[in-house]
Amino acid sequence: MGSRLTQLTLMQGFCAETGGAIVGVGAARRPSAVRWAIAGHILIAWIVTIPAAAAIAALAYWLVGAFS
Repeated sequence: MGSRLTQLTLMQGFCAETGGAIVGVGAARRPSAVRWAIAGHILIAWIVTIPAAAAIAALAYWLVGAFS
């Protein structure tokens, strides 16, 4: 999953999958091992996902209610 973000050894990959912290495992080795621009894009996507999903759900709810 994080192959574009940072290189991981097998043990680091196991720890990242178990704890869900690929950036943390890469940064623990050395901070320059992480591609911070990609990590920033992932963070922005996480922040945008919930409001976008709520807006789409509200629109769908309104459309279904309007035509029912």
